[in-house]
Amino acid sequence: MKRPRCTSCKTRMKGHKRQKCLNNIQLKYENGNVYEGPTYNNEPSGVGILKMRDGRTYSGLFSDGKRHGYGSEVGNDGYSYSGYWLCDLYNGSGNLKLASGNTYIGYFKNGIFHGKGIYIEKDLN
Repeated sequence: MKRPRCTSCKTRMKGHKRQKCLNNIQLKYENGNVYEGPTYNNEPSGVGILKMRDGRTYSGLFSDGKRHGYGSEVGNDGYSYSGYWLCDLYNGSGNLKLASGNTYIGYFKNGIFHGKGIYIEKDLN
């Protein structure tokens, strides 16, 4: 039985090196999102840019098709996040600014506030 081939570089998977496969390409998803950057086995991997259909743009590290490592996400509505990600969720230290103008600077775990941090509410005056 033959070993499967990488969908990006067509190399047999045994002994396949991630560093040799990182090709800069553009992936278009069914949901309207567009990824530009390196891939590994046809999944985002490395430093790239993900433009989402809802107007948000993520720029940073990817691993196995998910945001993983340091990156920044910005939305058209005033939303922004700069910090660490783990499997597409906020994880570790980060700076989150909500569309309402409220800001949280601190730590996250699995996408929610966790540990020490400062929450600043926008002055309504």
